[in-house]
Amino acid sequence: MGRLYIDDIQLTQYFVTKDDFRLLLEFLKDRFEDINRRFEDMYRYVDKRFEEADRRISFLTKLVLAFDIPIVLSLFVLIIKLLLVK
Repeated sequence: MGRLYIDDIQLTQYFVTKDDFRLLLEFLKDRFEDINRRFEDMYRYVDKRFEEADRRISFLTKLVLAFDIPIVLSLFVLIIKLLLVK
């Protein structure tokens, strides 16, 4: 069965049959399933992006620490040498 649209449901001014009600419920169920699937896809996409950002930040943090330690040590040695010279 193809996609069901709300226009396919035959509603009259005075009564609604069980079949019309079933069609309406089926339509609503299909729409909720579609929306739920879209939210799940969006959640997976956002989760993937956050993991990628965390990975990049982790790499940058390691890189900064790798450069900071030798710089701090060289400054420390330079200060000690300047103090010992006098």
